[in-house]
Amino acid sequence: MTKALTVGIHQPNFMPWAGYFNKIHKSDVFVIIDDVQFVKQSICNRVKIKNTEGEATWLTVPVRFENGSASTFNQTKIADPGWYQKPLNLLRNSYQKAPYFETYFGDIEAMFKRPYESLAQFNILLIKYFCEQFEISTPIHIQSEIKIPFGKKNFLNLGITQHFEGAIYLSGNGARKYNDHDLFRAHGIEIVYNDFKPSWYQQLHGEFVEGLSVIDLLFNEGSAGASYIKGSIPQS
Repeated sequence: MTKALTVGIHQPNFMPWAGYFNKIHKSDVFVIIDDVQFVKQSICNRVKIKNTEGEATWLTVPVRFENGSASTFNQTKIADPGWYQKPLNLLRNSYQKAPYFETYFGDIEAMFKRPYESLAQFNILLIKYFCEQFEISTPIHIQSEIKIPFGKKNFLNLGITQHFEGAIYLSGNGARKYNDHDLFRAHGIEIVYNDFKPSWYQQLHGEFVEGLSVIDLLFNEGSAGASYIKGSIPQS
């Protein structure tokens, strides 16, 4: 019996949390939708890390928009060529005592300092880098490279799932109120929700804080963090 193919779809958020990578891992095909509207004041260009006070604090990429409030990820630019100095200093100060800081910081620093045509290009590079470190082998496709006008919202997700001959659309829990189950059902596609439950891992600076950027996991656990992402360790 042929296994039903699962398609995961998500925007290219900035260094997202472990649940994002769990969704990639659980997908047979993962599509990054970079030609959709950028959401201001969201995790598109900022993410929380843990500072030396043990508090979750924002790490932010400053952006500017080519098309105003309607700008897509591809139309969203990094606003300041020297933007990386402040976040790199924050990462260094927060994680320099982490077990795997020296192993990975050089890579992160080099990626932060490169020029990019868009925020999407930068975020996608980082997402692929983290997948490589955590041995997530799911094929990743980029919406703008497919060059098919699937439509918007539910029709976009449906069209992408059909394009890859998926039987299951793997959705995040946050999209429950937006998903049109009848539409997907009418096309023979099941919507399944990815319910990643964070569990404890070793962190610096006091009590465990969940929901941080995956970079916190990488600096603290190294490639062994793959077990946390893939759900092969007991959940708390």
